[in-house]
Amino acid sequence: MKKTKICKKCKKEIDKNAKTCQYCNTKQKTNIKFIILIVLSIFIIIIYLNNKDNENSIINNIIFKNKITVKDFSTMTKTEVDTWCQNNNIKCTIENKYSDTIDKNQFISQSINANEKILENDEITIVFSLGKKITTEREAALEKAKDYSEQFHMSKQNIYNQLISQIEGFSEEEAKYAIDNLITDYKSNALEKAKDYQKNSNMSKNEIYNQLISNVENFTVEEAQYAINNLK
Repeated sequence: MKKTKICKKCKKEIDKNAKTCQYCNTKQKTNIKFIILIVLSIFIIIIYLNNKDNENSIINNIIFKNKITVKDFSTMTKTEVDTWCQNNNIKCTIENKYSDTIDKNQFISQSINANEKILENDEITIVFSLGKKITTEREAALEKAKDYSEQFHMSKQNIYNQLISQIEGFSEEEAKYAIDNLITDYKSNALEKAKDYQKNSNMSKNEIYNQLISNVENFTVEEAQYAINNLK
C-alpha cells in the first residue's frame, strides 16, 4: 500500500514524499525536529564512542606501563629470587623438592617462563632442589664419611675411595652423596696429616708437602700448601 500524508492547507491526501501538494501547489514542510533529533543522536553516539576509546587507551597504557618482565631464575640464588620478588611486588612462593639429578639448592623450575609479562601482585612458584632424598644407605655412607674425616683426617678423594672399596662396599652413587653432603674442612685435615708426618716420621716440610699431594693422601695443592704454611 502506498504511504500518504495530509496536505496542511487543502487537507487532501497526497504522497508522503511529495514536496508540493498536487492539488493546491502548496510546498510541504520537512519534519525539522525529527532531523535534528537524528543528528543529535548520532553526535552523542560519536562522543560516547570516542570517550570509550580514550578510556580504554588510558587503561591499556597503565597496564602496559606496570607490566613486569619475568627473570630467568635458573641463574639466581634463593636470596636473589626473594629480593627480586620484593622489589617488583610479585607474590613468589619458593618450594623445595628432592631431586636425584639436580644438586642441592640448585634451581629446578618456575611456574611462569622467563621473559613473559606479568603484573604487580601476580603469583609465581619457584622450585629449588633439596638434593637426593636420604635413604638408609646414603645416610650410612654419610656417617662413615664423617668418621673417616674426623678420626683419620682423610682427603675428599681418599674418603670417597674408602667408601666404594670392598671394605665398606657402598655404591658410587651413595659415596658421592656422602661426599657432597659432608661438612668438613679438608684444609684442616691436611694440616692434621702434616702434623702426624712431622711428629711420627720426622719428615721435612717439602717431603710432607709431596706426601700430601701424592696418590697416598690425595689432598689438593691448595690444601697441602695450607698445611705447610700453618705447620710449626
